Amino acid sequence: MNIKIVTHKNVRDYVIEKHKSINKSKKSIENIISTHNVYLKTFDISLSDDASDLKNIDKTLKNFQKIKNYPESTWATKKTYVFYLYNAYLNLLKTKNLPNGFNQRLAYLIELSGKQLKEIQNETGISDYLIGLWRKNIRPSQRNLHHVERLEMYFEVEKGTLSNQLSSYLLGSKKENYKNVKPSEHGKFTNLATKEPYSLKNWNEEAESVWNHMQEYFYSDKSKTELEIVVDGIVQKKTIIRNPKAHWESHRTRDLKRWFCNSFFGFLTLPVNNSNPRLCGLGISKEKISLALLTDPELIEKYMAFRRERSRWGFEKQHDGKKKIVLLKKNGVYSRELYKFLEFVITLTKKRTGYLRQRPDLKCKIDTKGLSWDEWIENSISRVVEIKNTFKFVKHRTLDEKIGFILADPNPCRFLKILVDNLEKEVLPHPAHNKVEFHDIGIFIDYLLCALFWANPLRVEMYSKMKLSENIFKDEDTWYISFKPKDFKNVKGAANKHYREPIPNWAGKIIDDYMQFYRPKLTGGGVDPNTGKYECLYFLRPVKNRGEHYSQVRPFSTSAIRNRLYAATLRFLPETGSGFSSQSFRHIVATDYLKAHPHSYMAVAGILHDTLQTVLSTYGHLSRADHMRLYNKHTEAYYDQKGVNKSDDLKQEKLEKTQKRENELLKEVEVYKQKILELESLIKKDRNNSPNANEQMDKMMTLLKKMNAKIK
Repeated sequence: MNIKIVTHKNVRDYVIEKHKSINKSKKSIENIISTHNVYLKTFDISLSDDASDLKNIDKTLKNFQKIKNYPESTWATKKTYVFYLYNAYLNLLKTKNLPNGFNQRLAYLIELSGKQLKEIQNETGISDYLIGLWRKNIRPSQRNLHHVERLEMYFEVEKGTLSNQLSSYLLGSKKENYKNVKPSEHGKFTNLATKEPYSLKNWNEEAESVWNHMQEYFYSDKSKTELEIVVDGIVQKKTIIRNPKAHWESHRTRDLKRWFCNSFFGFLTLPVNNSNPRLCGLGISKEKISLALLTDPELIEKYMAFRRERSRWGFEKQHDGKKKIVLLKKNGVYSRELYKFLEFVITLTKKRTGYLRQRPDLKCKIDTKGLSWDEWIENSISRVVEIKNTFKFVKHRTLDEKIGFILADPNPCRFLKILVDNLEKEVLPHPAHNKVEFHDIGIFIDYLLCALFWANPLRVEMYSKMKLSENIFKDEDTWYISFKPKDFKNVKGAANKHYREPIPNWAGKIIDDYMQFYRPKLTGGGVDPNTGKYECLYFLRPVKNRGEHYSQVRPFSTSAIRNRLYAATLRFLPETGSGFSSQSFRHIVATDYLKAHPHSYMAVAGILHDTLQTVLSTYGHLSRADHMRLYNKHTEAYYDQKGVNKSDDLKQEKLEKTQKRENELLKEVEVYKQKILELESLIKKDRNNSPNANEQMDKMMTLLKKMNAKIK
């Protein structure tokens, strides 16, 4: 390894550059150079030699003055110039062996200073959390460049020592964030599915006709509907009966069921032989597609095998920049989506109210192997139920990929505190007295969203469609969120009661600022001067008007909210790799509460507005590690920090308290005894003559009882 040396030329160049930067006069710089030349000639040193002779400044100055014999009036100036050279040498010495790279250089300077991050934070005002991230492998954002300059001044190194190691376009903007994000396993599969779509969205007329009637069947408020069907060439009128509980409440439910069918039919129509192992199907013609195929268990099993095999493959980037499909997993998995698909099939084939069971006219669309329609459906539902109960279904996406380290922390919500605090620092301190730019509004929207998802962890759809006065309003000094049961997707589960919950005061203050300073500047966020009403009642509004999609009558889209959360969390919690969205907030909040209040699953169900069953199944991972942590804390209560048994100390403390109490009691007893003696003498003296003898006797007996009680 070649060790760099600091030469006299390096020292001179540094001093000249430094003095030019502070606008020193040309004459002053010439005097420094002249003094340096005299110094070099005096000690027979060249500009290319090592400047280590400047190291012992006291000895250097003493020898220099002795040899040149400068008068006292001139020596003061020359001494100052030599000190300039000495300080330059020290600064260059600090950075002469600095490694390349921002993170490596910062780590080197921190180690060289010998100070802890907390000390640096106290002396610079820069968060020790940020410095710690920069020291490892995270680069600062554009808005934190002033902190980098402050660190250069703090470590007394040349300007640009750290900042010159950063690219001109720093990590910080949304575009750059998403460009450099390493995708999770789930992201790889999602990306692959998008690039290789196989779902069949356009069906034949017959299949579309049956689907449209099924939609009416599930959307209708009526429990019965009449339908003309053709069975064996005979037109019959059929009464279709619906289970009142099997009711589609929203278009989201319909879209999910349609997606199940699109995916299943897409697999059926894929070619049998394909060079891509992820796109091998059964080669069934599109014209033969029918909802009756959902009743064939053999096709369902083949579809599940296709999905399981598909989960094993993904993209891998090659050296030439192209992507190649490669095997990523040894064993595939059955996802929870398949479990929901099987539930959908079972619903359609139930004995009395199953839609497909009540459509015997569909028998001609499938080979029932000589069985009647009822026999075929009965065998089918039995096999599907068996499949559902036999196979192990897992979640295709695990949150541990991103926030596993947060959930494992004893206090997960401390990361949300870091996130919200850092966002708060970015917000304008006095928006009323400053010109608010779009950039400032965007930062405040991020701040507002992160605070709300922490304070009231509802699903992102609820915040998207939230309206002023109806869903969010202020009663006296407290903000409230209110939704009807039908507004929730789980209306048949935990959301069967009216939701009206307060927002904590710390988050309410953020809403106050949003309504007063920021919302009026957003698209549709103003007030109509003629009517005095809001232009748009949706609580969240987009930062910029981007045409019809962001018109005043539309809500702030869920994808836009998620994107803002991803960008904000990635920026201030870069350890997650790609940030996280609203669902992760719910998991962090629930996990934090359960770690602080073990077994409070019912309370968490209330916080998330979800069912106890869902909470138990989702947060069952809070078992051994967290319970052992609490048990260890319990056992540590018996010992002090040094591991010494506290029992002797406790006994001694208890003994001292008892002794003190006994001494106080003895004093009180002596007082009572004295009073009793006085009363006895009065009674003996005035037993016959005094009318108060009996009263005095009662007083004495009362004192005796008090004394006995105290002694006990």
